Amino acid sequence: MKALTRLSMAVGLALLPHLVLADTAAPIKPKVMLITMFAPEAQTWIDRLQLKQEVRVPGLSAEYPVIRCNTQDVCLLVTGMGQTNAAASTLALALSPKFDLRQSYFLIAGIAGINPKHGTIGTAAWAHYLGGVRHPVGAGFAGRPEGVANRLYRHQHQGPQRKTAVGLQDRSV
Repeated sequence: MKALTRLSMAVGLALLPHLVLADTAAPIKPKVMLITMFAPEAQTWIDRLQLKQEVRVPGLSAEYPVIRCNTQDVCLLVTGMGQTNAAASTLALALSPKFDLRQSYFLIAGIAGINPKHGTIGTAAWAHYLGGVRHPVGAGFAGRPEGVANRLYRHQHQGPQRKTAVGLQDRSV
């Protein structure tokens, strides 16, 4: 009886990796990973590239919980607007065992809110600087420099009376 139990356990342990690995699909290896922020930006890519395969990835934005791919190894990640959604969704993609991104090209495509006086939809633009402009930094209470009112300044702001392109907000701290 002991010999039969040992033999059964040995066979079971020998087959276990094959049974576990049989259910695991090979990771998708996209040639290109497109990244947009919201549905109107993504729709043109979805329609023109026929991105019909949907892959659910844990950790993506609840608003956009799937990555879409096509048969030519092009995939699309829609992150949701804002730096937090973009960071969380991109990290979820990078950590997902469903994708192998080691040889993928990444293209971030979005409208970026261009001023119509400077360009139209489809204008290509390259940024000289990138900053977290949505997260204000407080210059109030104990640590504020002398002569500075209680105000919130945007990230990388030059200081009082010196507005950056984003400017300063007149709010009490």
